Amino acid sequence: MAFILYCFADGHNEKIEVSEEFAAQYAEMEHRDALTERKETRRHQSLDKSVEHGFDVADPKAIVLEEIEWRELSEEIHRALVREILMANSWDWFVTVTFNNIEQNRADDSAVYKNWEKFRRDIRLKYPNMYYLAVPERHKSGCIHFHLVAGGISKEELKLAFNMIVASVLLVFFVALRIG
Repeated sequence: MAFILYCFADGHNEKIEVSEEFAAQYAEMEHRDALTERKETRRHQSLDKSVEHGFDVADPKAIVLEEIEWRELSEEIHRALVREILMANSWDWFVTVTFNNIEQNRADDSAVYKNWEKFRRDIRLKYPNMYYLAVPERHKSGCIHFHLVAGGISKEELKLAFNMIVASVLLVFFVALRIG
């Protein structure tokens, strides 16, 4: 027979006589508990020591706020860049392009951008002198449409260029205003 020191729920310890097999299992269980407690204590001490020595622990809320601030700064930089490009060039046309929702799901961003890229490739090949700045924008419905300023293209060529959109990407609405 063997003895174990057992701690009761009320906190007092007592030596209890048990079988050798039970004593071995109890010793193994106590050993695992001690290792787990040591690991947990080390983890907490490490965190506490890190904080004491000036290491910051990331606050998830702060990370989200930082991400929002970065996104706002990025948008601000993009707006400033667009303004610079607008002011540095001479533009002839302001164009709004909205896609047809019957033939294509214009709420599907990837489909809209795929068709937009097809139009861009076609326009570069057919009208190499045309230059433009396009800005995507969302309708209140969430669907994307594009605003462009364009130059280096006549009114007739512009109509032909956007007829290409009608044939290839199902344009539903196109407005071009002369601005230059």
